[in-house]
Amino acid sequence: MLENNIRIIKSEKAQATHEIYQLETHIQDNKKKLQNNKKLPYLVSNIVEMLDNNDPETREDHEYHKTAIIKTSTRQTVSLFILFGHKFI
Repeated sequence: MLENNIRIIKSEKAQATHEIYQLETHIQDNKKKLQNNKKLPYLVSNIVEMLDNNDPETREDHEYHKTAIIKTSTRQTVSLFILFGHKFI
């Protein structure tokens, strides 16, 4: 009778340690996933169009000479004003 109870308790102990091991590995995997998800993705953009607004009669005072229209990897279209007259190839 006593040996049977010892065997049952050892079996329950082995089962509990196995569950603890599985939970610890699951926690480690989730921590790795969290670290990977905290990294920001790269934002890639392409210049779609360059606009020259050299005519002072049509250009208002607050408008710039050159404007670049870009499309980003997040599917946004953005208009950027070129302040210092950089040349694009």
